[in-house]
Amino acid sequence: NSDALGVKNITSTVDFSGSIQIDKLATAASMRSGTTADGKTGITNYTTTGTLDSYNITGSKITVSAIDANGVMSSKDITFDPKTDTMDSLISRINQQSGVTAFYDPNSNQISFTAKNTGDIKDGPEISLSTDGTLLDVLKLGTSNTDTTQGVNTNGTNAEFIYNGVATTRSSNTFRINGVELTLK
Repeated sequence: NSDALGVKNITSTVDFSGSIQIDKLATAASMRSGTTADGKTGITNYTTTGTLDSYNITGSKITVSAIDANGVMSSKDITFDPKTDTMDSLISRINQQSGVTAFYDPNSNQISFTAKNTGDIKDGPEISLSTDGTLLDVLKLGTSNTDTTQGVNTNGTNAEFIYNGVATTRSSNTFRINGVELTLK
Protein backbone atom coordinates (compact mmCIF):
# COMPACT_ATOMS: atom_id res chain seq x y z
CA ASN A 1 0.00 0.00 0.00
CA SER A 2 1.83 3.12 -1.24
CA ASP A 3 -0.22 5.30 1.13
CA ALA A 4 1.30 3.47 4.10
CA LEU A 5 4.81 2.61 2.86
CA GLY A 6 7.27 4.11 0.39
CA VAL A 7 9.89 1.80 -1.13
CA LYS A 8 12.95 3.05 -3.02
CA ASN A 9 15.82 0.91 -4.27
CA ILE A 10 19.12 2.54 -3.25
CA THR A 11 21.82 -0.14 -3.56
CA SER A 12 19.92 -3.43 -3.71
CA THR A 13 20.53 -5.70 -6.69
CA VAL A 14 17.13 -7.36 -6.29
CA ASP A 15 13.59 -6.04 -6.05
CA PHE A 16 12.13 -5.50 -2.59
CA SER A 17 10.31 -8.52 -1.27
CA GLY A 18 8.77 -8.99 2.12
CA SER A 19 5.97 -8.00 4.43
CA ILE A 20 5.82 -5.08 6.79
CA GLN A 21 3.25 -4.21 9.44
CA ILE A 22 3.48 -0.64 10.75
CA ASP A 23 2.44 -0.37 14.38
CA LYS A 24 3.60 3.19 15.25
CA LEU A 25 5.27 6.07 13.43
CA ALA A 26 8.28 7.89 14.86
CA THR A 27 7.51 11.36 16.27
CA ALA A 28 9.60 14.37 17.24
CA ALA A 29 10.06 15.66 20.78
CA SER A 30 8.78 19.13 21.60
CA MET A 31 8.80 21.78 24.29
CA ARG A 32 6.68 24.89 24.74
CA SER A 33 6.18 27.65 27.27
CA GLY A 34 4.20 26.89 30.36
CA THR A 35 2.11 29.24 32.43
CA THR A 36 2.59 30.76 35.85
CA ALA A 37 0.18 30.29 38.72
CA ASP A 38 -1.58 33.52 37.68
CA GLY A 39 -2.02 32.24 34.11
CA LYS A 40 0.71 34.37 32.49
CA THR A 41 2.94 33.00 29.76
CA GLY A 42 6.25 34.24 28.40
CA ILE A 43 6.56 37.80 27.15
CA THR A 44 3.41 39.87 27.62
CA ASN A 45 4.54 43.12 25.96
CA TYR A 46 5.95 41.61 22.76
CA THR A 47 6.73 43.69 19.67
CA THR A 48 8.72 42.59 16.62
CA THR A 49 11.26 45.38 17.24
CA GLY A 50 11.62 44.86 21.00
CA THR A 51 15.12 43.84 22.04
CA LEU A 52 15.59 40.88 24.36
CA ASP A 53 16.70 43.10 27.24
CA SER A 54 13.38 44.98 27.05
CA TYR A 55 11.77 41.69 28.17
CA ASN A 56 14.26 41.26 31.04
CA ILE A 57 16.19 38.60 29.13
CA THR A 58 19.84 38.53 30.14
CA GLY A 59 22.79 36.41 29.08
CA SER A 60 24.64 35.92 25.82
CA LYS A 61 24.34 32.23 24.94
CA ILE A 62 21.82 29.43 24.62
CA THR A 63 22.98 25.86 24.15
CA VAL A 64 20.50 23.80 22.16
CA SER A 65 20.95 20.03 22.15
CA ALA A 66 18.70 17.84 20.03
CA ILE A 67 18.48 14.33 18.66
CA ASP A 68 20.28 14.07 15.32
CA ALA A 69 19.59 11.85 12.30
CA ASN A 70 21.62 9.03 13.91
CA GLY A 71 19.52 9.08 17.10
CA VAL A 72 22.14 10.72 19.34
CA MET A 73 22.28 14.17 20.93
CA SER A 74 24.07 16.97 19.10
CA SER A 75 24.71 20.38 20.71
CA LYS A 76 25.09 23.88 19.34
CA ASP A 77 26.00 27.08 21.22
CA ILE A 78 24.11 30.08 19.86
CA THR A 79 25.22 33.52 20.95
CA PHE A 80 23.02 36.61 21.19
CA ASP A 81 23.22 40.18 22.43
CA PRO A 82 20.16 41.16 24.52
CA LYS A 83 20.73 44.84 23.72
CA THR A 84 20.52 44.38 19.92
CA ASP A 85 18.85 41.02 19.24
CA THR A 86 15.08 40.64 19.01
CA MET A 87 13.08 37.48 19.62
CA ASP A 88 12.75 37.11 15.83
CA SER A 89 16.53 37.37 15.25
CA LEU A 90 17.24 34.85 18.03
CA ILE A 91 14.66 32.39 16.72
CA SER A 92 16.04 32.73 13.20
CA ARG A 93 19.55 31.92 14.48
CA ILE A 94 18.25 28.94 16.49
CA ASN A 95 16.40 27.57 13.45
CA GLN A 96 19.44 27.95 11.18
CA GLN A 97 22.09 26.63 13.54
CA SER A 98 20.52 23.92 15.69
CA GLY A 99 18.62 20.66 15.52
CA VAL A 100 15.28 22.24 16.49
CA THR A 101 12.67 24.43 14.90
CA ALA A 102 11.67 27.29 17.21
CA PHE A 103 8.49 29.37 16.88
CA TYR A 104 7.33 32.32 18.99
CA ASP A 105 3.62 33.13 18.92
CA PRO A 106 2.89 36.70 20.06
CA ASN A 107 -0.84 35.93 20.40
CA SER A 108 -0.33 33.32 23.10
CA ASN A 109 3.07 34.71 24.26
CA GLN A 110 4.51 31.22 23.98
CA ILE A 111 7.57 29.75 22.33
CA SER A 112 7.89 26.19 21.09
CA PHE A 113 10.86 24.03 20.16
CA THR A 114 10.40 20.89 18.04
CA ALA A 115 13.23 18.50 17.21
CA LYS A 116 14.01 18.38 13.49
CA ASN A 117 14.59 14.62 13.81
CA THR A 118 12.28 12.01 15.24
CA GLY A 119 12.95 9.29 17.75
CA ASP A 120 13.34 8.44 21.41
CA ILE A 121 16.61 8.45 23.29
CA LYS A 122 16.26 5.90 26.05
CA ASP A 123 16.98 7.33 29.51
CA GLY A 124 17.41 10.88 28.28
CA PRO A 125 15.84 13.89 26.60
CA GLU A 126 15.64 14.48 22.85
CA ILE A 127 15.83 18.27 23.36
CA SER A 128 17.71 20.13 26.09
CA LEU A 129 18.30 23.84 26.58
CA SER A 130 20.68 25.75 28.80
CA THR A 131 21.54 29.43 28.99
CA ASP A 132 23.80 31.73 30.92
CA GLY A 133 20.96 34.14 31.69
CA THR A 134 17.21 34.46 32.21
CA LEU A 135 15.93 33.33 28.78
CA LEU A 136 14.38 30.05 29.95
CA ASP A 137 12.77 31.62 33.03
CA VAL A 138 11.26 34.55 31.09
CA LEU A 139 9.88 32.19 28.43
CA LYS A 140 8.59 29.73 31.07
CA LEU A 141 10.61 26.84 29.65
CA GLY A 142 12.14 23.85 31.38
CA THR A 143 15.64 22.63 30.62
CA SER A 144 14.57 19.63 28.50
CA ASN A 145 11.60 17.84 27.01
CA THR A 146 11.73 15.50 30.01
CA ASP A 147 11.76 18.35 32.58
CA THR A 148 8.45 18.43 34.44
CA THR A 149 9.14 21.57 36.49
CA GLN A 150 8.14 24.12 33.85
CA GLY A 151 6.68 24.17 30.35
CA VAL A 152 4.71 21.61 28.39
CA ASN A 153 6.90 18.86 27.00
CA THR A 154 6.48 15.73 24.88
CA ASN A 155 8.92 12.91 24.27
CA GLY A 156 9.91 11.71 20.84
CA THR A 157 8.93 8.18 19.88
CA ASN A 158 10.52 5.53 17.70
CA ALA A 159 8.78 3.89 14.77
CA GLU A 160 7.61 0.37 15.61
CA PHE A 161 6.99 -2.20 12.91
CA ILE A 162 7.18 -5.90 12.08
CA TYR A 163 9.37 -6.76 9.08
CA ASN A 164 9.10 -10.35 7.81
CA GLY A 165 7.89 -11.44 11.24
CA VAL A 166 10.60 -9.59 13.22
CA ALA A 167 9.36 -6.83 15.56
CA THR A 168 11.82 -3.91 15.48
CA THR A 169 12.13 -0.15 15.91
CA ARG A 170 13.86 2.80 14.20
CA SER A 171 14.30 6.40 15.36
CA SER A 172 13.14 7.68 11.95
CA ASN A 173 10.26 6.87 9.65
CA THR A 174 12.77 6.62 6.77
CA PHE A 175 15.53 3.99 6.97
CA ARG A 176 17.29 1.32 4.90
CA ILE A 177 17.04 -2.43 5.01
CA ASN A 178 19.14 -4.51 2.59
CA GLY A 179 19.82 -1.57 0.29
CA VAL A 180 16.17 -0.52 0.08
CA GLU A 181 14.96 2.78 1.57
CA LEU A 182 11.65 2.35 3.38
CA THR A 183 9.47 5.30 4.41
CA LEU A 184 6.72 4.58 6.89
CA LYS A 185 3.68 6.77 6.32
